[in-house]
Amino acid sequence: MRPAATGTVTPGARPAPKTTTTTPAPAAGKPATSSAPKASPTTKPATSAATPKPAVNAAPKPTGPPLPANMNSSDPATRYKNGKTLLDQTRYELAMQELLPVTAPGSKFQRAPEAAYLYAVAASRAKKWAEAEQMLNLLRTEYSQWSNLPEAFFLQGQVSFEQGDFENGLRVVSQLPPDRLTTERENMKAAYLPRVKDKATFQNLLKAYPQDATLARAYADKLANGGWYTEADKPQLDQLITQFALDRTRYTPRPGLRRRAPTTLGCCYPSSLMTRVGKPAAKTNS
Repeated sequence: MRPAATGTVTPGARPAPKTTTTTPAPAAGKPATSSAPKASPTTKPATSAATPKPAVNAAPKPTGPPLPANMNSSDPATRYKNGKTLLDQTRYELAMQELLPVTAPGSKFQRAPEAAYLYAVAASRAKKWAEAEQMLNLLRTEYSQWSNLPEAFFLQGQVSFEQGDFENGLRVVSQLPPDRLTTERENMKAAYLPRVKDKATFQNLLKAYPQDATLARAYADKLANGGWYTEADKPQLDQLITQFALDRTRYTPRPGLRRRAPTTLGCCYPSSLMTRVGKPAAKTNS
């Protein structure tokens, strides 16, 4: 039996599978992408505006005259001189710091009373009333023989007036010798007493100081021109006009300002500042 010819199929036999060459499909899951056009060589990418940097200000240069040399010196005379200079320069707190160590009696500094007074002046100008009052009390108790002690009384009266303590202000000022600072004290009272806002307070002051002409004039002005007058005040106003020889025309109440009942009003005049407030009446030697 001859072998089967090539290409013939033997019955019952399966034909050999055909082999074909296929191109593999692209992998799934990767979307087709299109290539972006290249930018022109002359085209620059857009840039956002730069955030401006905050301006750095230079530290302000100190103004005014230079500070005294040798601040915080251990030499009392140097501190005293520096304190006076700082006071003249209106550097009040620095003046207080410089003067304080030489104000104590234990410092044995010859000019301790003057230093204490200048400290109180600086404190009053800086409106540090408690410090001013404390130093003035020390000056009056520890240096009671100081020749310029009336200056301390005057300044303490001003400190009390500034704080609205009119009773104490009058009490302190009344302790001044009759021949010292006469004009200055009356000018000070004339400047501060119109600030009294309560009628009852004024009447109490008049009872305590019935011979004080400046006080009487200030109250009469409140009655006649400040809106405090009532018919019940007529006898007292007449008595003040007669006792202190006041101008009756000036102190006759204006009808438009009369009120049926007492009331409390603020002072109706602008406050005038004394040219002397907080200033030493007598110069101290350097």
